[in-house]
Amino acid sequence: MSVLPLDLTAIARPVPEPDWVVARRGALAVAMHPREILRHGLTVRLSPTEAALLDLLIRKGRADSGEVAAAIDAAGSSPAFLDVTVHRIRRKFAAIGAPDPIETLRGWGLRLRVEPDLRGSTALWIGGATG
Repeated sequence: MSVLPLDLTAIARPVPEPDWVVARRGALAVAMHPREILRHGLTVRLSPTEAALLDLLIRKGRADSGEVAAAIDAAGSSPAFLDVTVHRIRRKFAAIGAPDPIETLRGWGLRLRVEPDLRGSTALWIGGATG
């Protein structure tokens, strides 16, 4: 039985994003049709409500309680379940070894905690495929 050498550079390479990515902030990206949240190019398994909330935060950086409630309502859920939704997102990110993506701003709303991408960027990028 032979053992193949492990190429560690393959692990560190950025994963190409699908052509349907419409917004990226740091390590997180939003892809549409269907809406998905990607972290370093890999899909994070989220419910439609969880994805809608992270989509809002990736695009805006932060959102007041009215914007958060509207996003959750538009996804077909009740804003009364905001705490549960945020808890589930945090739990799912922890399960994949990712940092908590949401900071709660008491009395105001939520802010995205921006994890740098593999190039060290935390910048916002919005647009369609470039190539």
